[in-house]
Amino acid sequence: MISETIFNASIIPTFPANTLCLTFDDGPGETGWPSTAPGPHSLELARYLASQKVQATFFMVGRHLQQYPGIAAEIGALGHQVGVHTYDHVALDDFLTKGGDVVRQMALTGALVPGSSDVPVYFRPPYGQWTANVAHAMNADFTTCLSY
Repeated sequence: MISETIFNASIIPTFPANTLCLTFDDGPGETGWPSTAPGPHSLELARYLASQKVQATFFMVGRHLQQYPGIAAEIGALGHQVGVHTYDHVALDDFLTKGGDVVRQMALTGALVPGSSDVPVYFRPPYGQWTANVAHAMNADFTTCLSY
């Protein structure tokens, strides 16, 4: 079941002392993109972090995954996690209020994440926009509950 409350400091899982969780949103992107483009330098950042023996989670936008399908696989092969950041980078509560299908945003992107059928795929809502209404809409689809 997807939680109705956003992840916060009061419900942090147990990690070893001095653990720092690194995340990078909006990728994948490529070096040739302008610095203001979504997720620029995803692969370069992943390579650098791997060379330093640092793992991170890269939350990716589905339409960017379609445009650059090989980047996510290479980032995963470097030992990083690849997560879902919706297909169109929409603010979920606003999108749902306007009749948008939040489950489809997740499912389309999740299907593009390499290896997503083998392991749980993590999700970060764009703009941190998470509400009970969004959780209810996602939990109404049993397949989504099992997948994310």
